[in-house]
Amino acid sequence: DVYISAGVGVVVLTVALLALLPIAWSSHLIGAPGIASAFRSKRTAICTSIASLILLVAMVLLGAVGPRDPLANLLPLGIWTLWWIGLVSLHGVFGNLWHWLNPWTGLYALVRGDADAPLALPERVGYWPAIVLFVFFNLFALADLAPDDPERLAVVVGVYWLLNFTAMLLFGRDAWLSRGECFSVVMLLYAKLAPVRIDSGRVRAGLPGWSLYQHSRR
Repeated sequence: DVYISAGVGVVVLTVALLALLPIAWSSHLIGAPGIASAFRSKRTAICTSIASLILLVAMVLLGAVGPRDPLANLLPLGIWTLWWIGLVSLHGVFGNLWHWLNPWTGLYALVRGDADAPLALPERVGYWPAIVLFVFFNLFALADLAPDDPERLAVVVGVYWLLNFTAMLLFGRDAWLSRGECFSVVMLLYAKLAPVRIDSGRVRAGLPGWSLYQHSRR
């Protein structure tokens, strides 16, 4: 009970802190250049995204029809250990790997290409879609009775992927990934702390956090 209460409290306090920060401060932290702007090869990103989607579909199917024991099913291991702990940690070292590995952009490029989105995501919405999704994710991870149950996790992952892909079709890839899909925003923030950065095809390096410091001084 203490663990669950503390976890929920941290989520609530984090949202409150973001809500109370001055707009200028939060825009320096989150209002970074577009996710795709730091990479030159769109074809490579499309291929790696499709490969990531194929792997995700296979893992979701395994979670739905495979063993119910979380220790014997690869979906909980893949989501909670390899992705949420391993991949997020790597962003703090190697930069925005999520640009290549997110499971939406590849399929979106095949379906929509560079066509304009039918709707525009209002500027006044800000980053609230991403914040709300991140709150629900943390509530599931910290407060759900069995977040590592393979069948339940498969449903949550599948619904989350479908929800965000639908939003991308409505509001456009860049607009939704930069302000609506919470993990694209979170991964980009972690990537700002990385000592390594790819800028216009060139690898640049410095002390951890140097990229964030440079951006805040502009």
